[in-house]
Amino acid sequence: MCLVLLAGGFVKWLCKVYIGVHEFFILYTIKLLMVILLLEWFLINCLHCFYKILILWSSLVESLWVQWIE
Repeated sequence: MCLVLLAGGFVKWLCKVYIGVHEFFILYTIKLLMVILLLEWFLINCLHCFYKILILWSSLVESLWVQWIE
């Protein structure tokens, strides 16, 4: 009888550990995905801004080049 109670307590503890580990991984997976999405959003915005600056810079260089040639 004592062995059955001990085994039942062990199974109950094992279930709690499994649920705790499962929740831990789910929460940290969600947090990791949020960080990845935030980083991706930041990089896309920075690259878009860099692209605009590059276009403005190239048009400025082109206009200066045309003025210098004339």
